[in-house]
Order: sequence, then structure tokens, then C-alpha cells
Amino acid sequence: MSERRSIRVKTAVQNAVTRTGKHVLNLFTYRKPLLVAVFLNILFGIGILLLSFYLWKRFFGLSSGEACFDIDGLRELCHTLESTYSEKIFEILVSATLPTVAGVAGIVYLTIAYRKRLQEERTEEADEISRLEDKFVKSVELLSRNTAMDHIAGLNSLASIADKKPELFNQRVVDTICSFLRASRLRVDPYKPNSKKEIEISQTAAIGIIRKHTAGNIENKSNSWSFCNFYLQQSEFFCPLHLKECHFNSRFEVWGSTFHRAVYANGTYFKKTKY
Repeated sequence: MSERRSIRVKTAVQNAVTRTGKHVLNLFTYRKPLLVAVFLNILFGIGILLLSFYLWKRFFGLSSGEACFDIDGLRELCHTLESTYSEKIFEILVSATLPTVAGVAGIVYLTIAYRKRLQEERTEEADEISRLEDKFVKSVELLSRNTAMDHIAGLNSLASIADKKPELFNQRVVDTICSFLRASRLRVDPYKPNSKKEIEISQTAAIGIIRKHTAGNIENKSNSWSFCNFYLQQSEFFCPLHLKECHFNSRFEVWGSTFHRAVYANGTYFKKTKY
């Protein structure tokens, strides 16, 4: 019985030591690295201070009566130092070491804080992009419905996505809106007399959003679509095409398209167009 008890005690002690070691390892590697780094820098500073104190005492002594070097010239120099002078030098050494340690700790603190903040910003940006991707999918789903109200809601949602992250979504949103305009003619239902009117309302909203992002001096702004490619070939427009004073600095193709209403293009700039 006593042997079993001793084995259990030994095993319990070994497990406790193992758990303690793991906790210490986690503390210095995973948990609160900022506080751990500051704590280690404080210990490092204390160690530097003690080492400096030892070296000063070892080579110069704390009083003029203590020998320091075996070399004659240095021994004479050491004996000329008075106790008060040595203490003053030691005070200067302490006053110089402590700010240095504090400065090193501050630099480490700021560096780790900067890296932590940078990682948080990257995480926040990734989360925001993920939310915008989900919103993009829902917006496209609205465009696939049959009512003009759903189409307008989807178009405005797509425009807001591009405004938030133009470098990622501008061309994607433009391609989606162009695809929506090209596919409009497929939604014409000859058995529903109001189907063309619904399509006209939806197309008017789409053209209005395009004009908002390409007209005037918008090309100098970050949310400009003037440098995007617009592929509107073989489309059928049931609404007036208001493109007055728009700037298209990339490809703009409308070849094979049918226009049932007027086209307004006064002051419009086309760099590369194909009719």
C-alpha cells in the first residue's frame, strides 16, 4: 500500500510539474505577449544594473582603500579615487542605466503594440471584405428577381459596395451592372404589358448609377468608374441613355445594341469605344 501511495504521489508531482511547465511556456509564448515583454525588459534592466554594479565594484571598488587592478599605473589611479567620488560615479551609472532600460522597454512596448494594432487592422479589414462579399452575393440575388423595386435595391447596394472598397469591387460591380443591362431584353414578357415598363425603370436606375460614377470631374475621385471597362454590346435599351458629360477612359462597347429611346451624350468622352 505504501509503495502504491508513493507511486501515486510521485506521479501527481510529475503531472503538477508538467502542467506548471506548460503554463509557464504558454505565458511566455501565447498569453499576453505585451506584458510579458515589458516584464522581461524590466528583469533585463535589473540584471544590467546589477552587472554594472558588480563590474564597478570589481574593477574600481567602492572606496579608495580597495585595490582594483594589478597594473601599477591603474592601481595608483584606483587608489586616488575617494569614497565619495566613487559613490558619485556609481550614482551617475545608476541614473544612466535606469533611463536606458526604461527607453528599451518603451521601444519594445511600442513595437509590440504597433504589431498588435496592425494585426487587428488586418483582421478588421478581412472581416469587412467578407461582409462586403456576402452583401455582393445578396445584391446580385436581388437583380435576379422580377420587380423593379428589387432591381433598384440591388443596384444601389452594389454601388455602395464599390464606394467602400473601390480597388476591389469597382470593376466587378460595373461588370455585374453591364450584365444586368444586357440580360434585360430576356425579361421581356409579351403576355405582360407592363414588363417593358418594369425593365425601363430598372435600366433608368442602372444608367443613373453609371452616370453618377462617371460624370463631371468624378474621374479624379477614388470611387470613379471612369477607368472601368463597360461591355454593353447586344443590349436593348428601353430607357433614355443619359450619358451627358461622362468620361469613359477605358473600353466602352455598345455594338449590336438597340436603342428604343434617345441617347444623350453631349460632352461625353469615349477613349475606346465600339458601336
